[in-house]
Amino acid sequence: MLLHCDRFRVVVVPTGEEGAASALRVRGDVFLGDCFPRSCDLVVQLGFEIQPLPVTEVAKLDAGLSCMSLRWLAGH
Repeated sequence: MLLHCDRFRVVVVPTGEEGAASALRVRGDVFLGDCFPRSCDLVVQLGFEIQPLPVTEVAKLDAGLSCMSLRWLAGH
């Protein structure tokens, strides 16, 4: 499901794939757990390139891609 806010598109992940909400976008690519196939399909349908990653071990620590990432500014 896609919701529109003033400045953002909010994507509601499918039931049972709540962990997919921890996706991480870096430039044109979206890094997403490979264990969320319906969410991957949804994001591809929105026009993004998907980089599926194995996250099952990370999930055991109750963590996701967005909380285990390093953010940087372009040119730095």
